[in-house]
Amino acid sequence: MLIAGWLPLAAGAGAVLAIQAAQTSLTRLVDVSHLVYEHAMWVDDLLAFQERCRALQPRRSGLPAPGTVRIITLDDVTFTYPGKDTPALNGISMTLHAGQTVAFVGVNGSGKSTCARLLAGLYEPQEGGTVTWDGVNVLDLDAESLQARVGCVLQDPVRFPFSALANLTVSRGTLTEADPRRALEAARASGAEQVIAALPGGWEALLSKRFRGGHELSAGQWAKIAVARGLYKNAPVLLLDEPTSSMDPRAEHAVYEAVLRDNPRSDQITVLISHRLASVVSCDRVFVFDGGRVIESGTHQELMNLGGEYAAMFTLQADGYRAEAGETA
Repeated sequence: MLIAGWLPLAAGAGAVLAIQAAQTSLTRLVDVSHLVYEHAMWVDDLLAFQERCRALQPRRSGLPAPGTVRIITLDDVTFTYPGKDTPALNGISMTLHAGQTVAFVGVNGSGKSTCARLLAGLYEPQEGGTVTWDGVNVLDLDAESLQARVGCVLQDPVRFPFSALANLTVSRGTLTEADPRRALEAARASGAEQVIAALPGGWEALLSKRFRGGHELSAGQWAKIAVARGLYKNAPVLLLDEPTSSMDPRAEHAVYEAVLRDNPRSDQITVLISHRLASVVSCDRVFVFDGGRVIESGTHQELMNLGGEYAAMFTLQADGYRAEAGETA
């Protein structure tokens, strides 16, 4: 256009500068638009995360859970974890009675712990299945009060940076109030009494190295504290999920003797999850899980006579001990 004389030189130079400025501005506009779009995606993720957190909060409406329970019934219970295609539980039905000690056994991923969490009210049944406490659907009960009626002892317990005593009383929702007799009985039954007695400061010893004068415990010692915490809660339902996996054999035997055999309670349902089948021999009923289903149930002797999966697992473990004993001899 300049060569043809359609534009004067000054106008052409101005047009070039205008195009360059516009190109720079357009590039910046595109960059900013991209950032806005990218950040909007993060905001959507944040909002979705917040909504999920709200959905996971305990239900604070409904009837308060009963202080005692005589019968817990699971009827055709199904549960699938988010993002999974295969259900963790598929049509589970069982009835648990007060005064019973029952065991959940099976391979990893068979549904034992998921079923225990449903009993504790941490998960809710899906697809029409029901969990009832004395005939009342748990969905009609206040979730917080229901969870307060369950004592849980997990394989990897929470290590609260509190005093030894507060690590027991926290199960009752307090750090400053304690029932001394109940705390001592729980510590004796779990073997935690010796652990606490060996600490400088005893019951007041701080169980955390993050604070001055604090003490750190071994995994086995923490396991004893966790068992004592569960016993101190004195709940009508006690769930023991591999509670002694980090204990030495003597400590494990003492815990099972104290919790499962020496102090039976007619007003409590005790559920034990364990891979060590020797610990479930004296349980009133054993449920064998596989692929999210209960494939066998009965007493230890009934299941041994059946000659099914439980008998095979028990015999396999027993043969291993016999072989080790023979090699030692």
